[in-house]
Amino acid sequence: MNLPEARPECARCQRPTKVCLCAHLRPIATRTRLLIVQHPREHREARGTARLVASCVTGSALVVTTRPDDHPVVRAWLDAPDARPVLLYPGPDAVALSAEPAPRTLVVVDGTWPQSRKLLRCNPRLAALPKATLPAGATSTYRIRRQPRPECLSTLEAVAAALGAMEAGDAFTGLYAPFEAMIEQWLAHLPPAAVSG
Repeated sequence: MNLPEARPECARCQRPTKVCLCAHLRPIATRTRLLIVQHPREHREARGTARLVASCVTGSALVVTTRPDDHPVVRAWLDAPDARPVLLYPGPDAVALSAEPAPRTLVVVDGTWPQSRKLLRCNPRLAALPKATLPAGATSTYRIRRQPRPECLSTLEAVAAALGAMEAGDAFTGLYAPFEAMIEQWLAHLPPAAVSG
């Protein structure tokens, strides 16, 4: 029995070459260090946005693991003398992000809400980081993946809003180019009834 051949994949954006998004990826420099901790199940999600963020934000790191507390890359980032880490995660003890005069490390958990809650429950060091939340009023335009509530954002949307708040600028809107291109690609391959619904 012959197995189907694997589709050719772009080495940079890790998408099938026929829907490669590299033409939309532009490097974005930031004073904030960005560390994305991704649940392994989300890593296989074709509509995920974390890889797009990591491909654009200069010097960022994307770590795929269920044990970030024990991961050498995560530990090195959090143990850096000037790390000043903050976890982007809502909750009663989370403070609103605001402009920071000095570099900080923004830690973002990428996964579904149940996956992210489990990551925090199983990793006490990650869960103990100071938490920050986005300014109120942001809504998602992620039309190809259901969000539990209108204020829930994709990882890319959340990172763009967070960096904009921390660095008081709009340079991070450049992240939306590959995001919108990916959405249009998906919509182009959906039946009309699915798009209108």
